[in-house]
Amino acid sequence: MPIQGFRSMLREMSIVDFAVVDRATIQFGPGLNVLTGETGAGKSIVIDALGALLGARLTSDVVRVGASSARIEGVFEAAPVLAPILEDMGLPWEDDALIISREMTAQGRGVARVNGSAVPLTGLGRIAPYLADIHGQNESLALARPAVRLDLLDAAAGLSERRAELARLVTEYRAVGQEIVDLVRDNRDLAREADLLRFQVGEIRQCAPDEGEDVRLEGERRTLAGAATLLARSAEAVALLQDADGFRPATDLLAEACVDLTALAAIDPAGHHLAERARDLAEAVGDLARSIRRYREGIDSDPARLEAIDERLSRLALLKRKYAPDLAAVLAFAAEVEERLERIEGRADRRASLEVRQAALLHEIGGVASSLHLARTSAAVALGRRVIQELGDLRMPGADFQIKLVVREDPFGAPAVDGGRLAFDSTGFDDAIFLFGPNPGEAPRPIERIASGGELARVMLAFKIAVAAADATPVLVFDEVDSGVGGRSAHVIGQKLRELSRDHQILCVTHLPQVACFASTHLRIRKVTDGDRTVTRVDALEGEDRVEELAAMFGAGSASVAQAASMLAAARASR
Repeated sequence: MPIQGFRSMLREMSIVDFAVVDRATIQFGPGLNVLTGETGAGKSIVIDALGALLGARLTSDVVRVGASSARIEGVFEAAPVLAPILEDMGLPWEDDALIISREMTAQGRGVARVNGSAVPLTGLGRIAPYLADIHGQNESLALARPAVRLDLLDAAAGLSERRAELARLVTEYRAVGQEIVDLVRDNRDLAREADLLRFQVGEIRQCAPDEGEDVRLEGERRTLAGAATLLARSAEAVALLQDADGFRPATDLLAEACVDLTALAAIDPAGHHLAERARDLAEAVGDLARSIRRYREGIDSDPARLEAIDERLSRLALLKRKYAPDLAAVLAFAAEVEERLERIEGRADRRASLEVRQAALLHEIGGVASSLHLARTSAAVALGRRVIQELGDLRMPGADFQIKLVVREDPFGAPAVDGGRLAFDSTGFDDAIFLFGPNPGEAPRPIERIASGGELARVMLAFKIAVAAADATPVLVFDEVDSGVGGRSAHVIGQKLRELSRDHQILCVTHLPQVACFASTHLRIRKVTDGDRTVTRVDALEGEDRVEELAAMFGAGSASVAQAASMLAAARASR
């Protein structure tokens, strides 16, 4: 993402035991920095090391054979606009300097640090757009991928914020849609579950138990059950003594005994005391019966209450058998059932509210996607013209380049500004097609079908130059993007890169002397033998050393040296 109003540069990078580099410290300058050297010397390794500082993932394979770990450190000169981001990440900020380091052990353990503090790779990802952007040597192949083409167009048009807003809306829209699907799924099973839950909670709530109610009722029942026994026993005692029904009570029997003994005493005075004792017993039994009646009348008895308690305890026992071991747990179970039932019964309301939100999101998506489409349409025309101009400068006069936006109708899509409905994804309505016509008079066709490797490279370079002119990313890195470009176009590429270096620090890996002669800082990457090991060295070239390197890039011979010196002088004079 371009960062407006921001300039920075990479001042220095040190590499230790990274790939074939054992130890190197590289000083970079402002303007155009070129890295040259023979194939396999390690030029791209330097770019890979910079990529690691910007958050690229590393594995233990990057550790130089025989070393315990690899370490990379970069010193950036960064403007204060980065300070609030570092503050938000809890990182120190001093003297406009930013020191980033990466370390990877041979066992695969890595650590990243910013100004001495450890950070996750996502942290490096947050600050990388403020520092550098790397364009790789195979990037021209990405022109065949629609998603990449759209990314390139949006980056050139400055549409990153609207893209992010649209992606957020689409993410929410998809999440809402998935929740609706989940609500609809298995409705039959949920309906059966709801019926069971309603029965369970209805049975419990209809009974309306109180916590501890069964314990209290058992105590009351014991009391009432004891009173019934007393009543029954006392009634039986009274019946035996005085009020028997179906047999002769004791009082009647004693009365008869008294009659018999009184008759006996009339005949034999010696039996008089027996008659008196019988009368005393009859009188005592009568008193006992009356006392039992009074006792019985004082007993508190409520058979109806006892029956009600028995019935209530039976209902409570049924709840405990079916749902939980005690009434407290039964009540907790009922609360859980009601909550679950509420969730199930609330699904209809939830679904309705989700469908309202889904429709609103679809409308919002349509608005943002439409605005993106309009902005892209305008940017595509302007960018196409700039790329055509750059292609002309790159020795492709008459070449045509167009960016075509394609949309697809979809009755279930998002509403567009013209009233129709269009298919969409997180990038919007559009697919981007790059049309290219290398020769005058040829109708442009999709670039992946017509362009050669060299033409793809030049189109990508023209595109990058056209975009980079408006790109505020401070450091632009080109890793052999001139691959496949002939010598007649190389001089123009060098001029273009130097023009870009007026507003950016440029790092360029190149094998073309026509490009390298325009550099402000020329770095040579070479392999040397140190004992029995081959290692990589980085040299800053000046004067005759630089002329010799340019001549070596041309080829052997004294004519190459003269040609290199002349080219270097011309490049310096054209500044």
